Amino acid sequence: MSIDIQQNVNLRTLNTLGLDVAAEYFVRVESVEDLRAALAFSREKRHELLVLGGGSNLVLHRYVRGLCIQIAISGYQLDGPRVSVGAGTNWHQFVLATLRDKRFGLENLSLIPGQAGAAPIQNIGAYGVELAERLVRVDAIDIETGEDISLTNSECEFGYRQSVFKTRLLDKAVITAITLDLDLSFEPELGYVGLSQYLDAQKLAISADTVSQAVCAVRLSKLPNPIVVGNVGSFFKNPVVGAEQIAGLKSDNPDMPMYRQDNGDYKLSAAFLIDLAGLKGMRVGQATVSTQHALVIQNEGGATGREVLALAGQVQKIIKSRFDIGLDIEPRVFPSRRS
Repeated sequence: MSIDIQQNVNLRTLNTLGLDVAAEYFVRVESVEDLRAALAFSREKRHELLVLGGGSNLVLHRYVRGLCIQIAISGYQLDGPRVSVGAGTNWHQFVLATLRDKRFGLENLSLIPGQAGAAPIQNIGAYGVELAERLVRVDAIDIETGEDISLTNSECEFGYRQSVFKTRLLDKAVITAITLDLDLSFEPELGYVGLSQYLDAQKLAISADTVSQAVCAVRLSKLPNPIVVGNVGSFFKNPVVGAEQIAGLKSDNPDMPMYRQDNGDYKLSAAFLIDLAGLKGMRVGQATVSTQHALVIQNEGGATGREVLALAGQVQKIIKSRFDIGLDIEPRVFPSRRS
C-alpha cells in the first residue's frame, strides 16, 4: 500500500479561517487502510500529528511540524433507521442525504460546517437538537497502536460542546465513521422561535425539508458565511455560571438571556455579553469581531493565527473585567500554545 506523503503543504484553503500556515508533512487519506499507513509513518518518524477534517473548528497559529492527515473517508449506509457515514463526509451534504432517504432527526443541524467525523468531538448542536440524542456508535483508530476502537453513546461522555475526544482521548484516536439512530417518521423540533417565524413568514408547510430550509436561512442571516469571509463560526462557548451570580447580573442587565440548567446553574449567551460590552468590530491586525454576530472572530484578509488569538484574549479579558465571567475558546488551537 502506498500513501502520498507531501512536504511543506500550505493549509490556507483547508481551514475555514483561511490562515496562511504550512504543514511539514501532509497526506490525504480516503480509506481506513490509508489512515493506518499514515499513522504508522507518523509513529515511525515520531512526528507530532494534526488530524484535519473540514478545518472549520481550528485555529492554526504557527508552522505545523510533523504530519497533517486530512481525513477524506467517505461512505453512507442505511440499515432501517440506522445510518452510518464515513468521517470525511461533508456534514451538511450528509444531512441532506438523510432527508432524501426519509430518515429524520438531523434537519435542525443543517448547514453546520465541517465533516461527519468532527460531529461527535464537538457534540454539535443547534436549534434545540444535539448530536448526542442520535448517536449510537463511533468507530475510530487508536493512534498509538493502529487498532480499531468502537465507542457507544455513553462511552463518548457527551456534554455541552464536549466529549471524550476532547478529554482523555484527545490526540489518542482518529474517528473513521459514526452511526446514528434516526426516525422513519418526521416530528418537528420548533422550540427555537426563529424557525417557526421563518416558516410562517414564508408561508411554508412544516416538513423536514422546510425545517432544514428554515435552519439554513436563519444561520445565514446570523452568521457570516466562511466561504465569503474566513471564520470558524462560534469562537467562544456559552458560559455556565452558578445561581449566586445570577441575581447581580439580572439586576444590572434585565434583558440578559439566561437558561437554567438541570443542576441549578445558568447558561448565558456569550454573544450577548460581547455585544453588551461594545466589542463588535474590535480589531487586532486583520482579525475582527464580526459586526454581524458578536460570537464570530473573522479574518478580514491576511490575518495571522496570532492576531486571531490576541483578539480573542482581549475579548476574554474585557468580559472577565466587566462581568466576572470567563469565556472559553471553542475551536481547537493548534499547535497548543503550551507546546
